[in-house]
Amino acid sequence: MPYTELEQFLGRGEEKVIWLLSYKNIAGLIAGGIIGHRLGRAIAGEGGLVFLCTILGAGLGIALTFQHHGLLILRRLTIRVRFYLQRAIRPRTVDAEAIFAAPPPPPTPIRVFLHDGTPVIVPQIERMR
Repeated sequence: MPYTELEQFLGRGEEKVIWLLSYKNIAGLIAGGIIGHRLGRAIAGEGGLVFLCTILGAGLGIALTFQHHGLLILRRLTIRVRFYLQRAIRPRTVDAEAIFAAPPPPPTPIRVFLHDGTPVIVPQIERMR
């Protein structure tokens, strides 16, 4: 049964605050600015580089919260990074024998009898009970 969303709830997380920005864009702007400011203070200490890092962090924070083809850019970036990490870490060859290993068949009991002086080997069929 497919999932259908009611019309009154469509785009509920996309409520705009200022022109094209939603709440998540504003949160990304603030979080990116704070992180950029802290990195700038750790790298340079004081001055124009701190301001530049704050502006770059805010721009990156807001850019990561926009959507591209219905998916947040941050989420899309996370999926790609995880894919490439898994591809780099996991082995590239598959050992089919380990996956599809079948136990060897049990030995078949045989019965030997003589027919006109020559031995005849016949598999012994188990009787049904």
